[in-house]
Amino acid sequence: MRTRIKQAFWGVFVVGTFMLNRDLNANLPDDNKINFGIEEAFREDPRIFSGGINVSTKGGIVKLAGTVYNLAEKNYALKEAKKIDGVVSVIDTIDVQPAFVPDDRITENILHRFRSNSVLHSDKIDVKTRKGFVTLTGKVSSMSKQDEATLIVSQVAGVKSILNKLEVIRRQSVADEDIEADLLETIRRDVYLTGLPIQVSVKDGVVVLSGQVANAYQKDRAETKTLWIRNIAAVRNGLVVDPKKERGERNRRPQLTDEQLRNAILSTLTLDSRISESASFDVRVESGHVALRGIVPTTFQREIAEQDVRNVVGVAWVSNLLLVFPERRTDPDIEEDINTQFDTDYMLLGLGLKATCKDSAVTLSGNVNTAYAKTRAGQLVRRIQGIRQVVNNISVEEPRIYRNAALRKRIQERLALNWETALIADSIKVSIKNGKATLDGVVQMWGQRKEAERVAYFTDGIWAVDNRLKVGDTEYDWEKWYFDYPNTYIDEFYPGFESYYYQR
Repeated sequence: MRTRIKQAFWGVFVVGTFMLNRDLNANLPDDNKINFGIEEAFREDPRIFSGGINVSTKGGIVKLAGTVYNLAEKNYALKEAKKIDGVVSVIDTIDVQPAFVPDDRITENILHRFRSNSVLHSDKIDVKTRKGFVTLTGKVSSMSKQDEATLIVSQVAGVKSILNKLEVIRRQSVADEDIEADLLETIRRDVYLTGLPIQVSVKDGVVVLSGQVANAYQKDRAETKTLWIRNIAAVRNGLVVDPKKERGERNRRPQLTDEQLRNAILSTLTLDSRISESASFDVRVESGHVALRGIVPTTFQREIAEQDVRNVVGVAWVSNLLLVFPERRTDPDIEEDINTQFDTDYMLLGLGLKATCKDSAVTLSGNVNTAYAKTRAGQLVRRIQGIRQVVNNISVEEPRIYRNAALRKRIQERLALNWETALIADSIKVSIKNGKATLDGVVQMWGQRKEAERVAYFTDGIWAVDNRLKVGDTEYDWEKWYFDYPNTYIDEFYPGFESYYYQR
């Protein structure tokens, strides 16, 4: 089945996709522009305290120095710096100096997060903390779990650094050539990596990536996409960054039939180790519009499935209609886990956020001073096991007021500096009214659409974004394609959902 899907997909993909053939030398940003772009990104990003980080660039190589107050902030700074156009690599000399938390409390908080996490709750992971330095040991069944453990620890207040010594024990033996074929297929249909000269070799489940990419973000993304694939034991990233090379971008979407795109999506979902093998999917495609139906066991997997689909080459829109049927837990236990998450999170502790749970449906309330803090609270809760629905009623205080023209200029400048949106920045029209940004225009892929939305959202003074960007030449019926999850789809597409859930 895997071979047939690949042949059907790539037979048309090769015809419909091609690189931008142009000399990029004259268009590469100089070091001063790279510096400015990174500093602007840090200044606007609510996850990063830019005043503590010094940025210097030479020949596209960026050095970050200074002090931040938590490990997650440092990791976000590294990630966002790599997204700026022209960055070849980032040298990290940032020092993490968090507020003091006793080592035994840090260990307890991490273990509690692991136990409540929908990905790691059944894994036996040992945690040791010494002066804020955390070491993880134990065994997990996939590299994606290893990655999830690192992410969770980095977000716990008081952590200075992590040494992840978790051993990946593959659950089944898969031929190296099959893993290689899966990886090549995954890379070629990813909207950010398609068309790049990336080679893959596999021996005993250990993957070696080689070849060239045009940006530090692409190098990291290729590695991340690899570790999410099932049956991977380890990844060695030997990709070389050369910004003068072609970017692997497309100037139009490949012309896939609905059935070819559907098969590509199903293959992507099947290969992602973060999605349970018990999940079931019904994918319907019409002219690039994907309706994702089916059943998953966690709200986190619902979110991951949508991310997977929107990053497949040829997708123009995703309607996520997946239902969540989680493991049954008591409402008080879920509330306790959520409150512990809020009390230990580097960004949300001390904000007084509240969570109430009824029949595994969670409602969040409270007040925060940034739109991202509200978003982060929802993301954190969706990772907890046993939750079928999250209603985020957290209120955001009024943002600082800026003139509409100033906000519009800042967003347009940031779109032009961001590697993911630089080539299509001139195609995006930005309008501002009372702190709400509306994006109009045409982009070439869904990833660009989402990154443009994120850039606008992470601009000080913006409290909401209405993203009206179109992907390619797809016709968009906004009133039909916008829908109010979770209420609309339950009534319209899945009558009897409530009774079905409670009878289980």
